Amino acid sequence: MNLAQATPWRNWLAKLGTIASILFLVAVIDDVSARFGQPANLMRVLPGASVEIDGPLEEEVKRMEDLTYAASSDLLRLTFRSTHPGFWFGGFRWNGILAVSAEIAPGEYSLTVRSMGKPARKPSSTFQIRVYPDADSYRRSSRSLIMRHLGPHPWWIVAICLPLIGFAFTCVFVLSRRIEELMAQSGKAVVYRVRETPEGVEIYFGLGLRQGIQAGMQLILLTEAGQPVGTVEVREATDTGALAVAPPEHAVRPGYIVSNPNQAISP
Repeated sequence: MNLAQATPWRNWLAKLGTIASILFLVAVIDDVSARFGQPANLMRVLPGASVEIDGPLEEEVKRMEDLTYAASSDLLRLTFRSTHPGFWFGGFRWNGILAVSAEIAPGEYSLTVRSMGKPARKPSSTFQIRVYPDADSYRRSSRSLIMRHLGPHPWWIVAICLPLIGFAFTCVFVLSRRIEELMAQSGKAVVYRVRETPEGVEIYFGLGLRQGIQAGMQLILLTEAGQPVGTVEVREATDTGALAVAPPEHAVRPGYIVSNPNQAISP
């Protein structure tokens, strides 16, 4: 891949990664906002659905047989799976699967979990089960703007965007390295750092002794679009990079290009 091919691909992938990152953040914020916007013990379900559910325990329960529940409808069935210590707030929690019969009527139901032979003292042990008549009404009632107006759950967007972000920016990194190599072969490098000093504008770039750059050399300064701006003088050079000084009137910024006029320029 030559420079003319690599640069457009890198720019396109960078835009793709940026767009995916924005969508990722919007989806995460939308989902978190929706979760905080409704009670923690509210379960939104459709007839025939099975959903994961969990809640707090008054005390540690080692056997699933010691847990029981009471529901306002026989068409709600809870199967306990395990108990575990609370991660954020300590204490103990249970989790299970709530199965909603396909024959249940839309409406509000309740479900309370407790240890066998003991009353449920915590209000959070009682769940409000809200059953919707169809998928459309379920979607339109969501506090998530994405789900309400576009349809998919925000975490579908997160699941799609996350690998896309990783792929795009990995490709950008690889192509950037390739572009740097191709530019160095033609005696060019991108300015990656600019610092104003009393003597002028110090610029740092990735051409060095390996590319024949030495202190005292005059290099050509170009804009991002390749338009000549003037010349800069090299002050220091290492194997892989150099420091040059440009006159203040050049108004150099990162992204400008330096070019060695003594090296043949490849097309």
